[in-house]
Amino acid sequence: MNSSLQDKVDLGLRAMERHSWEEARRLLAEVDAEGGLDAGGLRELGKAYDWCGDVKATVDAFERSYGAFLRAGDRRKAADVALMLRHICTNMLRDAAAARGWIQRAEHLLEGEPECVEQGFLWRALGRRAYREGDPTRGRVLLEKAIQLGERLGDANLVAMSRTWLGVSLWESGLRDEAFAYMDEGCAAAIGGELGPWATGVVYCNAIGVYRDAGEFALGGEWTQTATRWCDRESITGFSGICRVHRAEFMRLRGKLAEAEVEAKRASGELVGNTPSFAGEAYYEIGLIRLRLGDLDGADAAFRRANELGREPQPGAALILAARGDLGAALRSIQASTIDSADSVLDAIRCATSEVDIAVAIGDLDSAERAATRAEQLAEGQPGIGLQVLSLQARGLVEAARGNPDAHRTHRRALRMWQEIDAPYEAAQVRLALAQALRQIGDKAGAQHELEAARESFERLGARLDSARAARLLEENATPQSVAQRTLFFSDIVGSTQLIEAIGDDAWTDLVAWLDGAMRQCFVSHGGEEVDHAGDGFFVAFRDSTSALDCAITIQRKLADHRRDHGFAPRVRIGVHATSASQSAGRYRGRGVHVASRIASLAGPDEIVASHATVPAKFSVSNPREVSVKGIAKPVDVVTVRWSR
Repeated sequence: MNSSLQDKVDLGLRAMERHSWEEARRLLAEVDAEGGLDAGGLRELGKAYDWCGDVKATVDAFERSYGAFLRAGDRRKAADVALMLRHICTNMLRDAAAARGWIQRAEHLLEGEPECVEQGFLWRALGRRAYREGDPTRGRVLLEKAIQLGERLGDANLVAMSRTWLGVSLWESGLRDEAFAYMDEGCAAAIGGELGPWATGVVYCNAIGVYRDAGEFALGGEWTQTATRWCDRESITGFSGICRVHRAEFMRLRGKLAEAEVEAKRASGELVGNTPSFAGEAYYEIGLIRLRLGDLDGADAAFRRANELGREPQPGAALILAARGDLGAALRSIQASTIDSADSVLDAIRCATSEVDIAVAIGDLDSAERAATRAEQLAEGQPGIGLQVLSLQARGLVEAARGNPDAHRTHRRALRMWQEIDAPYEAAQVRLALAQALRQIGDKAGAQHELEAARESFERLGARLDSARAARLLEENATPQSVAQRTLFFSDIVGSTQLIEAIGDDAWTDLVAWLDGAMRQCFVSHGGEEVDHAGDGFFVAFRDSTSALDCAITIQRKLADHRRDHGFAPRVRIGVHATSASQSAGRYRGRGVHVASRIASLAGPDEIVASHATVPAKFSVSNPREVSVKGIAKPVDVVTVRWSR
């Protein structure tokens, strides 16, 4: 090699020592183009490509390094590179067959070799594989042998990396306390500067994935914050692949939304051409960040891309629909989720909690109760604080929706837990729910304090839609409440899901637009006050029962006429109930609203069902029947109102 090329090699190696990966890659690649890199130089070039996120070039450089070491007769270093290739095939390419092949080559190369660090890294890989193949006894023996060998030879990288993998394997086997002890020690060594950058990345990434899945958000957040400081100190831009996605998730949880989006975008660029499933996770994370920032279109696009790459887009896709006001579609969307707790307990609980939020907003307390119970069952026996607080938050929402006077206590517990985790966005969300619970028991001053704190948190985070919502609730809280006597009207389309499948999205949109217009004309002509329009349903308040029932009958007759004249009209069910309700800023709350919603759910296609006491004598009705309304102590007498001419 001429002196000019050797100078570039030396400069490239010094750049590697400074962690100037792009500079090292450029210099070593220039030498490589001239054919000037030996086996060791090619290995360093592969490492530089790896830090720069170029997986294809990494594999090419490592494969050539492996071949060069073999030709030079250096079996130990060839085995070392083979194990690096196993790592890339497993974690970046998701190529299990190739990974197994590289392990087998390393085994063959190290046969008969004296005790060496490479043998320890081989035991580490074989031990992890044994755990995955259902042989924990052999797996533990091999990993402990690797730890002991690393301690004898004074190789901190081998010790910490083997400890962490043993911790991961023990956690997967259900030995939580022992597992976290191993992982914490490995992380401490990594972030404490005892390891090289590559080993540090492996240790941190393995641990943070477990902390995330176990719901140990506080631990994961703390290690991520510590790792970020380490990266800044060492001039390292982070760790590639799925690790970068998990880093982004913990950054988001800590309220670092802009930094989290940068990290998630880098991850998507690194992963999309190599591991689509991991890239899907990156795009899903981007969607969640954009949703929090109030960029609904950007979030929607990211969730759709995640779905294309094979990542179930829930609960994000449903939350987008809810944020746009289509609560009915949001509830149907999340109830169709295929997320399995066997794959991720955390993701399953997050789906259940989001379903509770949406179901409560739409007034479907049966669905909310089922989802809250599912979240509690999933969290049962799981010590992770993140899993526990999500299920507790779900229960608090249902309690408040049912008017439980102790709901504020549940919300306060959830708030303290989110604060312990240091999750400002989640804490602010709970404050909104807590404020509602406090208003229900007459503590308007307490509600005011919680709403102000929530708004300030959302503003700091840049969560503009949530900040605007908190501001609206503050205005509402400042408006005096009054008790109004109203007749409440609830309606929705029966069999809407099947109808959408039958006629398609475009025709469905046109149909709903026509129906909404026709119904709104009836509301206006009968003096109705539209309170809410969620999906394909309406919540309307009338000042008297006669107006409400006349409006309901007019709607059913108009639909029947359209069906007769044009061959089709959607089937609508309607519920009517006269009650007193708390009124403030155009909203109605209280026990009577819940009863009215439940009465509507009793109606079938083309039916009007009302509480018996609501219907004046002039209307023709069926014989009254007594029904039990979930969440209401006393049964309610209801009738079906006859409307045919």
